[in-house]
Amino acid sequence: KDLCEGYRGLGAEYSDVEERPDLHESFWVHAFNAEKARAQLDGHAHTLYQGMLLVAEKFDEIITDIIIVMQHHYGISDPSTPKFATKYGSHLQLNYYNPTRHRRDLLMDCHEDGLLFTILHSNASGLEIRKPDGSFTSMTTEPGELFFMPGDIAMLLSGGEIRPLYHRVRNVPDVQERMSLMYFANPNASHDRKIEPWRETEVNRGVDIMRRVIQNPLKFGLPPIPVVT
Repeated sequence: KDLCEGYRGLGAEYSDVEERPDLHESFWVHAFNAEKARAQLDGHAHTLYQGMLLVAEKFDEIITDIIIVMQHHYGISDPSTPKFATKYGSHLQLNYYNPTRHRRDLLMDCHEDGLLFTILHSNASGLEIRKPDGSFTSMTTEPGELFFMPGDIAMLLSGGEIRPLYHRVRNVPDVQERMSLMYFANPNASHDRKIEPWRETEVNRGVDIMRRVIQNPLKFGLPPIPVVT
């Protein structure tokens, strides 16, 4: 569990309470753990892991570009140089759902991802996002299309201007199988460095953003993200 690499079976994490685990199997890839993980995987698992590592690199480039745009938007000094990296704090996760095996109406309960941004693509319906009025609307991605979701860390960095996107996955009766690829982007974790907000307000004043980065995974039954330094 501490390594969180490769295949993870049904019920390995949860979105709201431990008694209602997420109903999917998954395959995890952290660039930080790559050397150790490759030594433990073989066959198709090794091939999948290698391919997902390449995809994770491309997604991290996208996240770096977004950070630069945000720094320009908030008037950060020397905005074209990212104030933090994300390669080793982030991971790529492939989820597989078999909705017909389950009677629950929700395969994943409502939550926000507790991180910076999530890049997502799903091949079937089921994802629902919560609107400002509290109601939910379905969200699907077409081939070649990506969906971005901000999380708790984006909210803290922006002083509350960027709100976390709460979402869930519904058990849609006519969906036989569903796969979802997600890049969970987070700053590299460090005990030696702090993360300064892009905009300071009452929302983030006095908040140790780096500590939130490290500890937020615990809310979902996962270990803290790997600490780089």
